[in-house]
Amino acid sequence: MLGYVKENLKPMPGGVNGFLPRTRRAVWLRNQMIRVLPHLPMNERMTGSMERAASAITLMDYAAGLPVRVTS
Repeated sequence: MLGYVKENLKPMPGGVNGFLPRTRRAVWLRNQMIRVLPHLPMNERMTGSMERAASAITLMDYAAGLPVRVTS
């Protein structure tokens, strides 16, 4: 859990202005970038730190111990 906390306490790329733009134009521009990001050839490089932060914790598979219910 410590690795997850440390990774997610780091400042986000773009800072507060990237997350919460001040003008309508900046909001529009941020939204367009988010929309086009999956289609860019280097998207892994741009989203790498977010991916590391999101996967810094390993969750237990609680459903593995549950019985399987088959319905027809």
